[in-house]
Amino acid sequence: MLMPTTHYDWIKRMRPDFVEAVAQNVRSVEPRRYGLVRDDLHDEFFHRVSRQSVDAHFRATIRAAGHRPEEFSPDELLSMLPPETANKLFTTLEFEWQFFSNFELFGKKSFFFSQNITQKLADTELNVASESVATPFPCCLFAYDNQAARDAYFAMIGLPTRQEGVVTTYVVHYLTAPEEPALGILVMYSDRRGDIPGAAVRHLSLAPGTKLEDALRTDWLKRGKAKTDAVSAGDDEMFFGPGLRMMRIVANSILYLSSANPDVSEGLKEPARTGGSTLSSKEKRRLERSVTKLDYTLVGRSTTPYQGPSAAIGKQLTERIQTRGHWKSQAHGPGRLERKIIFIEPYWRGPDAAEVINKPYIAR
Repeated sequence: MLMPTTHYDWIKRMRPDFVEAVAQNVRSVEPRRYGLVRDDLHDEFFHRVSRQSVDAHFRATIRAAGHRPEEFSPDELLSMLPPETANKLFTTLEFEWQFFSNFELFGKKSFFFSQNITQKLADTELNVASESVATPFPCCLFAYDNQAARDAYFAMIGLPTRQEGVVTTYVVHYLTAPEEPALGILVMYSDRRGDIPGAAVRHLSLAPGTKLEDALRTDWLKRGKAKTDAVSAGDDEMFFGPGLRMMRIVANSILYLSSANPDVSEGLKEPARTGGSTLSSKEKRRLERSVTKLDYTLVGRSTTPYQGPSAAIGKQLTERIQTRGHWKSQAHGPGRLERKIIFIEPYWRGPDAAEVINKPYIAR
């Protein structure tokens, strides 16, 4: 089963030198239990590769417009950018540098989530102790080519939703000081033309004694782990409102992969079949460019939907209530001293044709 291009595929295609430089930079780094943090990375390297990346981008743009890029110095090229645009560009490059460094270091582990499992995870409570959260790898990529994730992503960034494209999420499990686990999450979107409208970055504290639901609302200022001049109220506003659903999908994706019986299967690792002589060279290139080059695991491929038919003739209309999913912790192993989490899926109660009532369900 071939899967579409992710944000990583597009960046590697548009800025190959940047991605290769990041990969080269971490090859001498020894992988460890937790991901790299900002202090583990070298500013001098970032400034060099980011300037090179911006410079290459501008030269390609100027060349496409029929001008000679060699007539401009790097500083002249950079001065053509409005300050606000330049700041956004360098901020995005810094996010990519940090998350790509971890992604490359830990083997580019990638997971594609189906529509059915994504919808169920979006409607599942995070009633799990924060300290029990464990990502499959210190860094991994979650890709969602489905409408449930697209709607959640665009609600988070405040733009009208789109009907196609992949939501790509990079997750890093790291330690804050002093030795407290946290999650770093970078959420991006890309369509089949490579349009990337924006990035969202969130860091969640996994402090002992808290629930993962609490982690979604991490306030780093109150925890004394952020400088007041570096964080504003608006920075987190998107995550506490419409963005909460996207973060819930990501957090529950982590829990699902570490649960007792996740529905996972290996993805296709062969290149796209181009059909031999039946396709033109242009069509072959378009097909090859439309699928991811990453090795990946499929998640929820055989998961069934939990929303039944919306209407049925001849049935009495009563109430139909959604019961949200949750997680159950169960003892197992020698002496039953170990714990495993079991996914209790969301479901609907009541006749198929009944009026839908979205009743919150919280497992305590």
